[in-house]
Amino acid sequence: MERSETITPTAPELDQDDQNLDNYRPDLAQAALKQFQLVEAAERKAEANIKENGRLLSLFAKDSSLYFKPSLTAETFAFYPEENKVELPISWFHNEQYTDSELRWAQYHELAHFIDMRKNPEAFLDNFKQIHNTAKQLTSEYQPKFPNSSRRSMERYFYDQMHMLYNCLDDIYVNNLVGIKAPIYRSGDGAYDVINIYRKIGYAEPDMTEIPNHQQFAYSLLRDEMVGQQLGFSQVSEEVETALSKKRLGSSIRDLVNQGLKPKPGMLVDPEYRYKLIRNLIEPVYIQLLKDGLDKKQSENNSQDQQSENNSQDQSSEEQQSQSNRQSQEGQTSDQQDQQSGQTDQSQGEQSSEQQDQQSKQTDQSDTTSQSSTADSESSSQSQNSDFDPFNQGSNRRQNFLDSADESPIQQILDAMHEQDKAQDMSPQERNQHEIEQKKLKFDREHQITPKMRQEYDKIVNSVSAMRQEMRQFWKNLIGKSIEYQQVITNQQRKGRLNVRDFINQYPQVAASERSGNLNNNAIYDRQQLEKVAIEKPESIEISLLIDTSSSMDDPLKLRIAKETAVLLMLSIKDFNTYLDQTRRETNSRLRANTQIITYNSSFEEVKPFEKRTNYLDNEANIIKTISKVVPRGRTDDATPLAFIRQGITAEQLTKIKQQKLKKIVFVITDGSPNNPNASAQAIIDLTNSGVLTFGFQIGDVNKGEEETFNYVWNRQQSSPLGVVIGGNLRQLPKRLTDILTNTMKGIRL
Repeated sequence: MERSETITPTAPELDQDDQNLDNYRPDLAQAALKQFQLVEAAERKAEANIKENGRLLSLFAKDSSLYFKPSLTAETFAFYPEENKVELPISWFHNEQYTDSELRWAQYHELAHFIDMRKNPEAFLDNFKQIHNTAKQLTSEYQPKFPNSSRRSMERYFYDQMHMLYNCLDDIYVNNLVGIKAPIYRSGDGAYDVINIYRKIGYAEPDMTEIPNHQQFAYSLLRDEMVGQQLGFSQVSEEVETALSKKRLGSSIRDLVNQGLKPKPGMLVDPEYRYKLIRNLIEPVYIQLLKDGLDKKQSENNSQDQQSENNSQDQSSEEQQSQSNRQSQEGQTSDQQDQQSGQTDQSQGEQSSEQQDQQSKQTDQSDTTSQSSTADSESSSQSQNSDFDPFNQGSNRRQNFLDSADESPIQQILDAMHEQDKAQDMSPQERNQHEIEQKKLKFDREHQITPKMRQEYDKIVNSVSAMRQEMRQFWKNLIGKSIEYQQVITNQQRKGRLNVRDFINQYPQVAASERSGNLNNNAIYDRQQLEKVAIEKPESIEISLLIDTSSSMDDPLKLRIAKETAVLLMLSIKDFNTYLDQTRRETNSRLRANTQIITYNSSFEEVKPFEKRTNYLDNEANIIKTISKVVPRGRTDDATPLAFIRQGITAEQLTKIKQQKLKKIVFVITDGSPNNPNASAQAIIDLTNSGVLTFGFQIGDVNKGEEETFNYVWNRQQSSPLGVVIGGNLRQLPKRLTDILTNTMKGIRL
């Protein structure tokens, strides 16, 4: 489809002053705004078209899974088999010259190409290979005849010319297929729409004699099929008419097209059969016209070159004769000296001067010749790299906006079909696993996740799966107990169920009461009753995990355990949010949980910030990329990231923490002692005084001094112990962290 013209404001004269330039800027802005408005209008028109015709297009393709999306970048239909997505170019809707019905037919036309491709995509790909081979053969044959053109440009030219033939014949096929599947376009207004489209894209005039013969051959077949009866049949050269009328197996080219290259109701022609017929019966005629045109062009070029060479030789002969005459007039020296003995020194000086002048002229001539040779060489070199355009078509070559698809989408269709075939031979379990793997590959491609990152993440997920399942059960139980009252068992009551232990402990008093006949005074019973308890009902939970990535953490096992803990925490919170969303109707809760990951050494990096409100759920790609950023280097400074967290707490958040509407938890994983223990201890105090629950875990085999420093920072300087020494039993870290997490969350109700 023709693109709309770009709106370009008229530029001011270069010699205008700054005032005029200032006046010009609003014009630019206005033009840009107008262009933006046009694009916006085209996008709305495209979306309206999809809404109106999307179902019709899906029915046409017999694929209800297809969905359509407008695209700013697509120039024609773009089909994505893996996603069952078809992109419509917004540029189609940018120009008001095409009616909605015409645009619908154009969409049917493109879909018909994909229907055709899906029947036998291998045939399409094989045909592209054949076109490439033909282009190479023609290049090898004609490169010696056109030595000033590069092989690459010639091969590209021949490929385009061969593709043109197949594109025209493919269009004849799919246009007839549209007529079968959408009969409205075979007669009446629908047929007029089709004619009108071809009229608008340059097929109105029947005279084609100004373009090369081989192109007349291809374009006339398409034009006569689409508009010939209504607008007059194509006028072609005598050579082309002879080629079209030539009998092949008893049928002319036109008869072959009508009989063998069109679909019939209820029966699609296999592309393999169609391309064999074209290759064996039609292509040779087309190639002969192409070669005849090139041979004629080469002959013309040779004649021009010969004439130019003759002119050059004539000019050279004239220059040589002139030079010879000059030399004969100047050649007197020694004979004159012998006969005129009385010649003075002055005459000798004059003769010497004349010789010098002659030498100078010869030198100048030699330089000129050298320069001319160099220029010719450069020109030849430049010409060798020039595009091959024997018919001087330039950008005026007839273009069809309804071009059939290129190799890439066909390869996509073929790959998708192969995947479907492969899946059919699998067991249900294998098919399910295969689908999972394919989704992973697609996900990783879209999010720039390398195979190495994926492999490491999958291993970590498998290693923490058991603990993740435990946390899932905890979340389910937590959500299930979201009530204001709970059952409480109270012992040492005067009524209820006998408590044997209390009975034994109080037996002397029980015996005395029995003797006095007053057993009711004995508090030896348990009673079960509903009691109202203090319940936390936060609206948000924010968990920060700080991971020590100093040089001392450069140990495979330490890093692995730290990464496992991070993944377990992020996935567990993701599960929690999932359960919250699933039960929101019953609980009516606004609660959300969120995670933050910070790595620190001599400095710190927030490798995973808290998700924004609009995207609260942890993204798998985000988790994978976070793990890849855990790289050890530098010293141990945990005071700075702890202070960063405290500084990030706003006054509003402090109020919510105090009101128990916000619960903030900080976990720190480290293997050594901090550079500044006092600063670290103070940072922890500042967090706890703000109501933030803060816990530290020391992992790895550390020396006595490092363990004492850790205890000083996390335990002895705090109102209650906050640090846990894991030591060499690294596998305990994920469980100890999740244990603390569950204990801090037990009092929460939704």
